[in-house]
Amino acid sequence: KRLSDKEERELAQTEAAIPEAEAEVARCEAAFADPKLFAERPKDVPGVREALDKARRALDALYARWEELASKKESLEQGDDAP
Repeated sequence: KRLSDKEERELAQTEAAIPEAEAEVARCEAAFADPKLFAERPKDVPGVREALDKARRALDALYARWEELASKKESLEQGDDAP
């Protein structure tokens, strides 16, 4: 057995999206870590923090879905139909 075509596409898309999401987290972390943000643009701090939180949540969701699909694929390839 194997994943459905839809799940295979989703797995591939998820794998492709993870590096992009990791890069977005890194960009947001760099912006949030910039001392100039706090010194020169303190009003922007909440927005930058929210962008960082949003990027981390998106990355976490991608990792969770990738893990779910990869585990299912592995189980199916080993002949284990357990969910």
